[in-house]
Amino acid sequence: MKLRNVISGMRRYYKLEELTIIDTNRVLFSGTLDQWDRSGASDIGMHTLKRETEERDVLRRFVHNNRKAFLFVGNPFDTSEEVSL
Repeated sequence: MKLRNVISGMRRYYKLEELTIIDTNRVLFSGTLDQWDRSGASDIGMHTLKRETEERDVLRRFVHNNRKAFLFVGNPFDTSEEVSL
């Protein structure tokens, strides 16, 4: 499922305040939902990066205390990108 759809659905179900998006080898974003919404508003490069990130597939998701979401993204068909916890 695409990241933008997961975030939208989680917003309806939980009272999220913080969001962390993790790729297989790095953190792509960590901050508040307001920061995520505003990212890319003034910078074309950040806007493009945000749109590309929103098109990625969510491999796993965890919610802590209905306030903070951890979303692991990547390619679900690439076996070299396994997320280990």
